[in-house]
Amino acid sequence: MDAIRISDGLRVFFKAIPADPSHDYERRVHKTLWSPQHRVDPRNHCVPLLDVLWPPNSGEMLLVIPLLRSFEDPKFDTVGEVIDFIDQLFEVRK
Repeated sequence: MDAIRISDGLRVFFKAIPADPSHDYERRVHKTLWSPQHRVDPRNHCVPLLDVLWPPNSGEMLLVIPLLRSFEDPKFDTVGEVIDFIDQLFEVRK
């Protein structure tokens, strides 16, 4: 699901995950990777976690992240994007 954030017009994406404790690891990992100490690491390619919503009576939580790419256009636009993607796939931790 995608939406527009009212406060600034940013297009965002909602990722729905079960709200039970057995699935909370995804929210915790995302929150950790987007913490100030990890955010500055150039090897960290984690998408910003903007917010977590808890819709009442849904049994799910919604992770709110920026919409990085339109669903209608999954293709790479340039060779540089492909190279950057491959570099990130094979990045070795030093």
